[in-house]
Amino acid sequence: MKKIFTLFFLSLPFLILAQAENTSIDLEQTARQYLENHLSDWDLRRSDISDVALVNRVFTKHNKVTSLYFNQQSHGIELYNAVYNISLLPSGKVLLANNRFYKNIENRVGTATPVLHSDDALRIVFKDFGLPSNAVIPAVKERKDNYYRYDKGDVAIIDMASQLRYFPQGEQFKLVWDIIVEPVGQSELWSIKVDAVTGKILEKRSMTIHCSFEPGQFSPTATTDCTEESHRHFAGQSRAGADGSSYNVLPYDVESPIYGSHALITDPADLGASPYGWHDTDGQDGAEFTITRGNNAHAYLDLDNTGVSSGDEPDGGATLTFDFPYDSNSEASVNRDAAVTNLFYMNNFMHDFTFFYGFDEDAGNFQEKNYAGPDFKAHDYVLAQGQDGSGTNNANFSTPLDGYNGQMQMYVWVGQGAKYLNVTSPAGIAGVYATGTAEFGTPVSDIPVSGDIVLINDGSIQNPTLGCAQTSQDLTDKIAMVDRGDCYFAEKAIFAQNAGAIGLIVANFNNGTGGMTAPSNLGSQVHIPLLMISSSDAGLIKSSLANDNPVSASIVKNQSTGPDSLDSDFDNGVIAHEYGHGISTRLTGSGQNVSCLFNDEQMGEGWSDFFALVTSAKSTDTGAEARGIGNYVIAAGVNGTGIRRFPYSTDMSICPLTYYDILNTTAPHPLGEVWTACLWDMYWMMVERYGFSDDIYHGNKGNNMAIQLVIDGMKFQSCSPGFIDGRDGILAADMANNNGANQCLIWEAFARRGLGVSASEGSPDDRNDGKEAYDTPLACAKELGIKKEVTPVINAGDVIDVTLKVYNYKGEDLTGVTVTDMIPSGTSYVAGSASSPASVVGETISFDLGNVADQTDLTITYQLNSDPDNKSISLWNDDFETDDARWNQESVEGDNYWDWESSSLLGYAHSGAHSFYIEGATGSSDQTLFLLDPITISGAKPILRFFHRYDTKPGEDGGIVELSSDNGLTWHDAGERIFRNKYTGKIDYSTFVIPNQQAFWGISPSVDSAGYIETMVDLSDFVGSNFNVRWHFASGATDSDLNSVIWSVDDVEFMDMLNYDTEVCVSSSEGDQACAKAKGNGTVVNSNLMVDVNDVNDPSIGFEISPNPAGDFVNVRIQSEFNQEATIAIVTLEGKTIVSESTRLNVGSQSTTIGTRQLAAGLYFVKIQTPKGLNIQKLIIQ
Repeated sequence: MKKIFTLFFLSLPFLILAQAENTSIDLEQTARQYLENHLSDWDLRRSDISDVALVNRVFTKHNKVTSLYFNQQSHGIELYNAVYNISLLPSGKVLLANNRFYKNIENRVGTATPVLHSDDALRIVFKDFGLPSNAVIPAVKERKDNYYRYDKGDVAIIDMASQLRYFPQGEQFKLVWDIIVEPVGQSELWSIKVDAVTGKILEKRSMTIHCSFEPGQFSPTATTDCTEESHRHFAGQSRAGADGSSYNVLPYDVESPIYGSHALITDPADLGASPYGWHDTDGQDGAEFTITRGNNAHAYLDLDNTGVSSGDEPDGGATLTFDFPYDSNSEASVNRDAAVTNLFYMNNFMHDFTFFYGFDEDAGNFQEKNYAGPDFKAHDYVLAQGQDGSGTNNANFSTPLDGYNGQMQMYVWVGQGAKYLNVTSPAGIAGVYATGTAEFGTPVSDIPVSGDIVLINDGSIQNPTLGCAQTSQDLTDKIAMVDRGDCYFAEKAIFAQNAGAIGLIVANFNNGTGGMTAPSNLGSQVHIPLLMISSSDAGLIKSSLANDNPVSASIVKNQSTGPDSLDSDFDNGVIAHEYGHGISTRLTGSGQNVSCLFNDEQMGEGWSDFFALVTSAKSTDTGAEARGIGNYVIAAGVNGTGIRRFPYSTDMSICPLTYYDILNTTAPHPLGEVWTACLWDMYWMMVERYGFSDDIYHGNKGNNMAIQLVIDGMKFQSCSPGFIDGRDGILAADMANNNGANQCLIWEAFARRGLGVSASEGSPDDRNDGKEAYDTPLACAKELGIKKEVTPVINAGDVIDVTLKVYNYKGEDLTGVTVTDMIPSGTSYVAGSASSPASVVGETISFDLGNVADQTDLTITYQLNSDPDNKSISLWNDDFETDDARWNQESVEGDNYWDWESSSLLGYAHSGAHSFYIEGATGSSDQTLFLLDPITISGAKPILRFFHRYDTKPGEDGGIVELSSDNGLTWHDAGERIFRNKYTGKIDYSTFVIPNQQAFWGISPSVDSAGYIETMVDLSDFVGSNFNVRWHFASGATDSDLNSVIWSVDDVEFMDMLNYDTEVCVSSSEGDQACAKAKGNGTVVNSNLMVDVNDVNDPSIGFEISPNPAGDFVNVRIQSEFNQEATIAIVTLEGKTIVSESTRLNVGSQSTTIGTRQLAAGLYFVKIQTPKGLNIQKLIIQ
């Protein structure tokens, strides 16, 4: 999807933006005209927008932006999630426009006449849920065009909706009835697409967003600290309509009972958002309810999972005093009135708090009566169900269309995590630690296994604490601790066991505590108990050991000291999280389309975690502090790391998540936490710049501004957003709210986690096709700067193109700007080639630019001649054409071995007919290709150069290059030494079992028609060594692309590199100076074995040469797709042409014979040059 993003600075002051909507401009017509004017940008035809309906418009009061939402239709029937939304400033100028329209719909849409009536579709849905097929259809409460609203009757929790839509099925669209229903006893809100012609159910999708976690999945250190806090609660500016209500609850900024105490809060309703208090529903003075029910929420117990109240809600009486006891040591069943009261309070707080940030009646919030908005958007207060009986260890939120009740279900959490490690000394780290357990070895029991903890040292040069070799340590009666990675858990246990250890602790590389498995032949040999602890907990133990403080511990089953059940109704963070789902669903695409967060890369969980964090943030906090989500419900304590992979923090060493960390995740939470990490970084950057306000409702500091950006960003972003769409929505919000004052801050926040300017989202329906980038706009540099680009690879004697890019974004005009570049030794300036007046003195070329205005970019180009006699020296090479005798391959796992023989049949070579390649695998695979005999590396600048192409499952299947200085006894990752075409990014831990391993994965950014890229590796550290290299491929547990080549390697060369690489500098009279070099070591000169890498293959021709090896002659048989001119030549390795003849190629096959008697024995190239490119094959003369 292309979006139009207008970045301009408003001329009106901010306060003027807080006025009413400008009615003098026809904004709908402006939006429609904008759509017509940008059809080509969105690859649409005029016929695709012949039927477009405006379905909603949302006016944001504080910035006067009007957001309009249009649906693409055919025959007056809307297409599913085909949304064009545009946000307009009061002047009518476009802030941000997004398109999700389908193209070429006239050839893809079927019948517009349903065979089935809506009632028939509803009966089909009833039958699917086990209701009688002749069940009575409840009364229709509202009908409009293709839309029906049915009364809930006795079959559903809330009213049911039915709408006729076109629903995509492959490339075509089927006419469906989209039924939204939550049957009694189901605990799920469903969207069910029933084919309106055949009655077949095409899709059954839950609209209920669950937040369940397996016990102990990410459990952290257990501690029962309770920190007393001072609490704040800011109500409206006027209390004239206060109802005197009071609630004994956890104030909103106390995340849960482990962070603070209950307090009796009086009149917490903000009268700007809830003008008649929280118990009103008619807009008149006086409460309609004295129970936990009102305009914004109805909170009640749902122990039996009926979805409806049993009439036992807490009653505050005439004084609305909800003061019920809470006992932290009692089971959830003892605290029910207090739980429902807290649930009611927190739902109302979320309503009032977000109301002032723009989640109001017009934007689709949850209210029974809309005091200042359209009535058709009312009657949808939240049904907040405490201690829901449909399950445990869960919480969820269901968001139907605006005008239908939202529903929150809060569960009791039980059995949270194994805590089988009891550290008894030293006192500073003593306590019970959360653990993962193994499916092999001796099970943990209530009989303690006790001893001192000893950190393994297996004697390895690299990573000796991995425990992947037999240690010489005496571990008798000790509990060994090892780091995770590099070998099987069982192997670590066997080595420790052999040294006398009585137990093993595996230190994870992140803050999870997962389970451990092992191959049966290894697991059966383990006879000691194993535990896994988080990296942060392991750090405490390691730190103590490093300071010579022994650590004593026991491996023993939990000794419970608290209740068996914990009620999420007392976790304000979880409640805020769930309510956040209602906010993001209603704001994205507007409340009239609540299916805009069904795509794979949507960030719903991320926004929800953000709301959990910001509602409990305090002025005394810092962004670097670790903030775990859900510590209370998993019994983790205040220092717990929560139920995410990492606790949230602006410190990348605590929360290292980046955009690539969403790859190959399947659940919404691992994706959402990356989005939260970006938002949390931005939040604290805004706080650092503008300060922190304790008034979360009406404050105007950095925390308030950040929350405003996030909420407005959801309104402005596209339907079905991905990360880039969400980022751009926030950037647009800053333009509207702050005249763009924080554009660079926002770019910095997102770029540090991989969502920079050059990042790409790919399809928002696929979380695995995005691309990380860490760059920010040049305009954010705030400096005078320069960049340099050169021709990356040449043959000796070729011309080098040099491009210099100068930019001034310092914030002021600069004078006396001069650029000075060094001419590399062995090259000379091409006279007259510079695009700007140049002065050449010796080995220096300079450009006097004079005055350079602020916000200016300048480009200078010139050329250099290179020395035809100066080239890189080839030390060793193999083009794989003769045989595979120099190579060996090893299979650790899987049967997709490195292959050579059949590559000529498959056409996967970079040059010639052969390459080494590997195909996809069934399940896990681990394959290596390496030199049979070592070589000696020499030279001043030795490098490894090879060509390869790859097409793997992103982030899960990939390849690495490993180097050895001892002929394969130990291997070192080449990653940091690669200087040209580096690894794609981080690959999943399970692939190589190495934490944070980088690898080649995804699709190679090919620069030639064969799809190959050229990678270069610095070998300076290996001069004189017994050197070996291997290409190491591994794949995850899921199947790769079977029978498809996913990594191919060709034309391997070790050479002493000659390169031209000098530094360019720019300076000004004001004292500015910046210098830069070209990427990848500048221009590399081919050795005498390489042909011109800049030659482009012509796919329209193919040719064969025979005999090869040849003697007196060679036959060249050419197949051409076109009539075209061509030159056939035979050239030496040095590039000298020996034979050349011109010919006319006709469509089809033709042959020519070239005499070769005069050629000396050796290796040559046959080159066929056409206007479209060059084709090359090797020729051997005997």
